[in-house]
Amino acid sequence: MQILLITTRNTRRWIVPKGWPDEGRDPHESAAQEAYEEAGVVGDVVGDVIGVFTHRKQLKSGQMVACRIHVYAMEVTDVCEEWAEKSDREAKWCSIDEALRLVGDSGLRRIIAKFSRATATIHQAA
Repeated sequence: MQILLITTRNTRRWIVPKGWPDEGRDPHESAAQEAYEEAGVVGDVVGDVIGVFTHRKQLKSGQMVACRIHVYAMEVTDVCEEWAEKSDREAKWCSIDEALRLVGDSGLRRIIAKFSRATATIHQAA
């Protein structure tokens, strides 16, 4: 299993694709759309939210807002050569250990670690 990380536009920190909910879309559909726009990946969101963390985002106005980020797992079926934000971000497929080293946000690191343990347990039982 690998985790897809992307850099933020301004600070170049490593995160997972995320964004604002789209009106008229279910949350998992918005997550899939953001993954496509920010990282050029297409696939199926698997299951429910795997975790939630708080992130401070700077708006274009300069105002900082606290956002609750709902993280979904996605089974990627296609990686595009070109996508909307390719020139704005770096994308990197990582092992769990590498993702945990690169991600600075403690809340997101906890979600990645918890997801890793849960999927390891499922694979051991199979």
